[in-house]
Amino acid sequence: MVYLDGEDKEPLKTNSAKIQIYLIEKDWNWGSGIVNLGLAFLKINPSPETVIADVDVRLLVENNGDDYTNFVNYDVIFEVSNHKVGFITDSIGKMNKKERITKTYHKTILLKEVPNLVWNAIIEWNTGWEIKYDNLNYEKFN
Repeated sequence: MVYLDGEDKEPLKTNSAKIQIYLIEKDWNWGSGIVNLGLAFLKINPSPETVIADVDVRLLVENNGDDYTNFVNYDVIFEVSNHKVGFITDSIGKMNKKERITKTYHKTILLKEVPNLVWNAIIEWNTGWEIKYDNLNYEKFN
């Protein structure tokens, strides 16, 4: 890695970014999903395009290392009963040392994205709705 003149305060010291991601808020908005669950419970089959839930998520991405990074990539994973029902891949450009960025995501979960096993758990109200991140990748300077 080549720094611009004066950009690296300690040019003889090996530095590295340290990216961490924290879940700030998650909101599973059921909206019409409750009606759709009721129809399914009554054995009235909704369309595969039926909305089960709308999900809003806020994440905090922090660089707690002692150097900047030119990129950060990661996936935001949406799970129901430990089964992945959707994901969003995101990228952030350069993050400076000690920089904090709040990111907001929205995902609509459709019936066709929910496996039968998970759908049965939803109908029985035996679910865990979770947000995770995975595949975190960023540039480290060694």
